Order: sequence, then C-alpha cells, then structure tokens
Amino acid sequence: MTRSTLVLAIAALPLLAVAAFVRVKAAPREGPDLKPRPEALEAGLAARAIAERGEFSLRIGDAAYPPRLPPGFPLLAAPVVALEGGDPSAARDAAFLFGLAGVAVVVPLGALAAGGLGGVTAGAVVALSPLAIDRSGLATSETTSAALVGVLLLAGAFAPWRRRDRVPRRGALLLAGLAAGLAVAVRPSNAAALLPLLLFLGTRHALAPPAGRRLGGVGLVALPTVVAFLLLAGHRWRTFGSPLVDGERYWAPTGASTGSSDAASLAALGRELLGAGSLWSVGAAALAIVGLVRLLGLARRCPVARLLSLAAGTTLPAIVGFHVVLNRTDPRFLVPLLPLLAILAGSGAEAIRGGVARFLGPRAGGPGGALAGALLLAAAIVAPARELAPEVLATPRVRPVTPMTRWLSSLDADLPRDSIVVCNFPVTLAVPALGDGREVIVTNRRTADPHLAAIDEHGLRGRDGRTPSVRSLASGDRTDDATLADLVRWVREGRPAFYVAVAGEGRAGAGVNALAPRGLETVETIARPPITVYELRLRR
Repeated sequence: MTRSTLVLAIAALPLLAVAAFVRVKAAPREGPDLKPRPEALEAGLAARAIAERGEFSLRIGDAAYPPRLPPGFPLLAAPVVALEGGDPSAARDAAFLFGLAGVAVVVPLGALAAGGLGGVTAGAVVALSPLAIDRSGLATSETTSAALVGVLLLAGAFAPWRRRDRVPRRGALLLAGLAAGLAVAVRPSNAAALLPLLLFLGTRHALAPPAGRRLGGVGLVALPTVVAFLLLAGHRWRTFGSPLVDGERYWAPTGASTGSSDAASLAALGRELLGAGSLWSVGAAALAIVGLVRLLGLARRCPVARLLSLAAGTTLPAIVGFHVVLNRTDPRFLVPLLPLLAILAGSGAEAIRGGVARFLGPRAGGPGGALAGALLLAAAIVAPARELAPEVLATPRVRPVTPMTRWLSSLDADLPRDSIVVCNFPVTLAVPALGDGREVIVTNRRTADPHLAAIDEHGLRGRDGRTPSVRSLASGDRTDDATLADLVRWVREGRPAFYVAVAGEGRAGAGVNALAPRGLETVETIARPPITVYELRLRR
C-alpha cells in the first residue's frame, strides 16, 4: 500500500462514519415503514418474493401481479431481506448500505481527479447531501443508482491502457460494464447516460493497435448492458405483452406520471442543480462549475479528466432531459447524478487551492493552500450541515424504527386463528402476517390499499387471469353492504372480530364509520404504538 493510498483510506473512514451517523439519525425511519407508497412497498415485497420464492411478483390476496418497478433494486435488496428473516422492511437497509457505498466510491475517484482535497470534498458532499440522506432511509432505488454510477466512473478511471503492451485493464472494463448493466436493471433510464460513457471507455485510445483489442474492450463494457436490456425486454414481453410497456403503464394505463413538467417543476429542478434545494449547497455548485473548467483544460493529457469531462457532457443532460421528457421532475431523480456532481465540486476545490498556493509562492503556498482548502471544504458542506443539525442533535439518540411486518407478526399469537381481521393498511402486508386461517377485510379499498384501488379502477387482472378475492367494508364513499352484513352476522354468531389500525395509514372513511349504524362498537384491546387493536362487539 502506497503512502497516498493509506492517507486516502484514513480520510475515507471518518467520512463513512459521518455518513452512517447522519443517515441513522436524520433519515426518515420513524412511523409506518415502506413508504412512499406504492413504490417502496412494492420494492420490499418484491425483494421478499425473490428471497423466499425466487419469483419477481406481488401477492395481492390470492392473485399474483407484476410489480411496477424494474427488477434491479429488489434483486439487489433480496440478500439483505433474506438475512433479516424475510422482512420486506429490510429493503430500506439495502438502500442505506448503497448510500454508504456511494460515499466510499467517490472518495478515491475524487482523489484520482483532483488529489486528496478533491477526494475529501467529493466524499463530504455526498455524505451530507440532505436529499441523498432522505432517500437512504427509504426502500427506493435512487441511492442504488448513484452508487452504481460511481462504480462505473471509478472503474473507467482505472482502465487506462497499460504502457508495456497498450491493452486495457480488462477487469476494470468488465466492472464498468457490470455496473452499467445493474444500473439499467435498477432503472432503465440510467442507460441514457451510461451507454455513451461505456462506449467511450472501450474506444478511448482509438490509435492503440490492434483493432481487435479495441473491439474486445467495447465488448467487455457493452455486453452486460446489452444482456440487461434483453432480459428486461424479455421480462416485459412475457409479462405485459410488449417490450415497450413497463409496470408504470400497466398499473396506470391512463398515463398518470410521478411529476409534472410545468414551469414551476422545471424551475425547482434548476434550483436543485444550482444548489438552492436539498441536493447540495450553492457553494458546492459553484465549485463544480470551476471544477468542470479545470477538467476540460486537463482533458487532452489526463485520461481521468477526459473521462469525467465526457461524463459531465453526457450524463447530466441525458438524465435531466430524459426525466423532463417523461414529466418526472421530482428532485429525487437527480440523486444518481450526485457522485459526478460531487467529483466536479472536488475538482473545483483543488483548482482554487492550487491557484492560491501558486499565488502565495513557495514559502507561504503550503500553509495558505491548506487554509484555502479547509475554507473551500467548509463552503461546500456548511449549508447542508446546518440543515441536518437539528435532526442529528435531536433526542432520542436513535430515532424509532417501525417495521410494520414485525409488529403485525407479533399479533399472530394474540388473535385467534378463526378470527376476522379488519385492517386499514395494504392487504399485501396484512395477509402474510395475519392471514393464516383468518379472514382479512380491508376497511376501504380506495384509501387503504393503492393496489386494490388501481385494480378496481382499471380492471387489472393478475398473471393467471384472476383478480384478488379480497373483501372490504367500503370502496371510496360507497359501503359494501354484503360484507358489512356478513361481518355483523359473524359477530352475532360469536366469531371473534378485530379492527387492526396502524397510525399514519389509510383513512378508514366510510368503512369503519358504517360499523356503528350496524350495531357494532370498537373496544380497544391491544395498544402497541403505532398499532392499535380493537375488538368488534355488538352494541349493548
């Protein structure tokens, strides 16, 4: 291990510790988990299905449906879910680990591009990004995409052609291709930015003989991505009947999107990139502009600078443009760009530090440059650090975590096997935990379960052509008189019935409100916040 490598490792460890600490303290890990719905819910459930049954599907009642998200993130989260006993909430831990991996990757890449200060600055920008911290506490794919983009860039930086025989480091090229393939499986839109970069990695030294070696480098990089596209297209063809139809269009065939491309949304996206949002600070954005100019100046003689310059010219506009075209302008779609942006900021810090050192001369340049580096690092992280301080310094020291599936499973011993369970949360969580021998009824199909609402609205059928035989007390404002009558009859016959309510979940609405007029009352029997269990009894 060289001295520079050792110094870099020592600098990276505190950054990883800080990143882990602020993510544990400040990430949204309290209240009902597996939110936002339905994306995070599907990610956790699909990861559990892969870990337990080896299938990529959602079990909704007694029917199997395809998830709306691509298989990449659930596949990567499945080992973590399996290690935690099949708890779908563990998909959040996978996002947490990938968030740390993103920090670990940008430190050496920033050091290759701009020295020690560049590596530390890049790592600090990623470690303290409020938006990245927020997504690290959710079972969503943004931090995974960011980590894979960082791995791709790092592998490309380590793939210059060896001088003695002018061949590329095939292991680095293959790693870049694998990272790109996984990134496509996690989110196909990543290919819009990664494919030009992959082709650049394989053909960067076009004059290196022979031509077969250049083609071999292209193949090593492109093959995993092509395989990922073919597998994804085959999955869509088999599941939806067309490689152009994805899970989003299946569950929302009317064309509903996750954002809007009106002027306000586009302006908000621009503010995020300029540092006025929660992605990074204004200081980091200004450093990134300086860093890009520095890399462009070094591009002719430095392979890493050339690589990052091309990435800045293709990755940034491709990802932003892709999501603008698809009307998906939520700031979270910028998180995969964070490693690249952070490295540009690190490059800018090194450019200014070097300029200050040269201006002060040989004697004062060393201390002056060090002071300038410290001030530049502070400029990049002070704003996000101030934003995170109230969360990090708040008590209790560890914010409470509510793994709903574990809480629900703990009720298994308290509720009789032949009982009726009315719930105000998705049936995809209720049936695995409480459905063994019990009749599960949803309070309101429209407000308690997003999948039942979509199935009813669009007439969606499962993979076997069936629809889930899940009963509910109401659908929207319309009560289900047959289910209510059966529930009253079961209670009159002495069959135990319970209403399991989770704080923060779907509004009960017309469902539970219709119990009192039918002669039923709720009596609290178990209180385990955020879960409360009420026994349904005949009103006296």
